[in-house]
Amino acid sequence: MKILITGLLFGMALYAGELEDDTKLCANGDMVGCYDLGVDYRDGIETTADNQKAIKYFKIACDNGIVEGCYNVGTHYLHGLGVKKDMNKAKSYFVKACENDYGIACHALGVMETKGSKKFPLMDRYFTKACELDSPLGCMMAGMMYHDPSIGHVDMKKASSFYLKACKLGNASSCNSIGVFYEVGKVLKKDINQAKEFYNKACEGGYASGCTNLATLYAFGRGVKKDIPIAIKLFKQACDGGSPRGCKGYKIFKEEK
Repeated sequence: MKILITGLLFGMALYAGELEDDTKLCANGDMVGCYDLGVDYRDGIETTADNQKAIKYFKIACDNGIVEGCYNVGTHYLHGLGVKKDMNKAKSYFVKACENDYGIACHALGVMETKGSKKFPLMDRYFTKACELDSPLGCMMAGMMYHDPSIGHVDMKKASSFYLKACKLGNASSCNSIGVFYEVGKVLKKDINQAKEFYNKACEGGYASGCTNLATLYAFGRGVKKDIPIAIKLFKQACDGGSPRGCKGYKIFKEEK
């Protein structure tokens, strides 16, 4: 069986199999087969992609206890794929998946509520639950909810706690945030060695700003031995990853070398 993982709001295709086999399984009442068939039609696996057929089989799976099916029905209504875009229907399917402990659906619900502090209680509920279900993005957004006043309510201790879990679950952006907290020393006790470790995790995880921050430590010898060649390498990595500060740092230190 193929294992496919698609984007943030397009669900996790955990089971996708062969079209003919999935068709037979679904016809015989195997709900995983019906879910797989939805994936086959959504992604065009051994057939022409057809979102209307995909949502048909995702609904069948959802109605029979496959929470991934509910989540994928929600994404189709959210994005208007094979059906008329309908945010209320999208939300209802996400709620069904979230209530059955599908963390990505809880995260999606939180995202749908990020339109002002008046919706903070719902954001708190959904992002926190997503994080409790080990969704890296749920933990990251929970951290942002307590970090960014334009999203939620500021509570830096809670923000750091959520970011730390998100980092442990592999979210590179959150690793960078923890690194900043350690470097600045206002949320967590100042510790440049810890900042370096978290910036390194962020950089290795593909988060360009983490590479920039790590490069800056080496460029100026902040808590580490000054090493311009390493700084230049990291600035270039950051620049290649899309960090304007990385590009600026690379240009400055490359010219000075």
